[in-house]
Amino acid sequence: MEIKINIPLIDKITALFTKAEPQTPRELTTETSVEVGLISYYFKKMKLERTRKAKYGDYAIMDDEYPEISTALDLYADNATKEREDGSAFQVKSKESRVQNMLNDLVQRTKLKDSIWETARKTAKMGDDFDEVVVDKDNWIVKLKNLPAEQMQYEIDEYGRPADKPYVQKDEGGTGNLADFEDWQIIHWKNGGVKSMYGESVMKSIRRVYKE
Repeated sequence: MEIKINIPLIDKITALFTKAEPQTPRELTTETSVEVGLISYYFKKMKLERTRKAKYGDYAIMDDEYPEISTALDLYADNATKEREDGSAFQVKSKESRVQNMLNDLVQRTKLKDSIWETARKTAKMGDDFDEVVVDKDNWIVKLKNLPAEQMQYEIDEYGRPADKPYVQKDEGGTGNLADFEDWQIIHWKNGGVKSMYGESVMKSIRRVYKE
């Protein structure tokens, strides 16, 4: 069967669309370039935070509902905080006795040796863990306060420079700020990802299998 193509008709249809009022291209200036860059950065940041929150939710369920995964996380924490010969998970040393005494006192006041196992487990599970450095009126560190990883964000501009107060605690909806923190006020425990803003869970490779 021979198929005939009506070339004139196709040309007329094409011309009909090409004769539509042309869009005047917006002149690309430094101002518009910055504007486009800001919009792109904003959407990339929103996507990153949505992905993080989804990951944290999956990791929490995997830990709660699968005994094998829960046991594996316990083993990660055990190995990461394996006791030394002196019975501690870590040791702080200084050549100066005065500094050594100050550090020993700091570790004792913050009860770091008691919380390090849980910190190691959360970091393996979520990829990140956040502790607020709490100080008294004399600026002495009195304790470390754990903050939910799913509420914490690290703020940088479109050039990768940290904000004046880079750590922000969001509400559960992720829209309102509960608190802003200076860089020194937050200890960000991170598994891998030295050059990235956030770490990666040890369960990253099995998350897709879990979701399927």
